Amino acid sequence: MPEDTLPIIAEALTPGTHQRQRMARAVWAGVEAEQASLLSEWLTLIRARPLLHSAYVLAAVVLLLWMSPLAAMPLRLIRAQGLL
Repeated sequence: MPEDTLPIIAEALTPGTHQRQRMARAVWAGVEAEQASLLSEWLTLIRARPLLHSAYVLAAVVLLLWMSPLAAMPLRLIRAQGLL
């Protein structure tokens, strides 16, 4: 292979500014089209295998509530009054 063909090949494989911008727009359009809320993801899981995945979703909800600061405050109040 002649030495002068290597820069030509590299230039052909390197996208220009316009092509890079077009590729970036295509990638971001795909990312935005694939985004879904956590609720819709959980509902999709429940529809697939209702019993098993319902247990997973219930466990995740319990952990989220148990670990969140907003749920910790009422639990502390209940414990302070001796109800739990």
